Amino acid sequence: MDIESYTVKIHSFANDGNYHAAFNIAISGLNECRRNTDQLCTNKFLSIIRGISLMMAHEFGSNEYFDMETDSEICCVICGATEKEAELLTGASGAICDKCVKNAYTHFSK
Repeated sequence: MDIESYTVKIHSFANDGNYHAAFNIAISGLNECRRNTDQLCTNKFLSIIRGISLMMAHEFGSNEYFDMETDSEICCVICGATEKEAELLTGASGAICDKCVKNAYTHFSK
């Protein structure tokens, strides 16, 4: 699967504010990964979908919406490990744990 082509399209639509198209493409990618029984790829698309949701929340959410958030702890965008459970590498788009970095490298370098 060519994840790069999916992510380029998804980011293009999301950056233009066309979240519906971004979600549809991400779900298509997710379904392709599931058909191939590729769990790492499935997790990647789930994290992309989460990212689109976060973009929408930041664009449309009110202060009351953000005050409702109870899970403010940083976690790995792939496996959900928290700072208490794993060492996280953080960046502008979120965080990823060392284990998931190694798994992704192994998976995508084949």
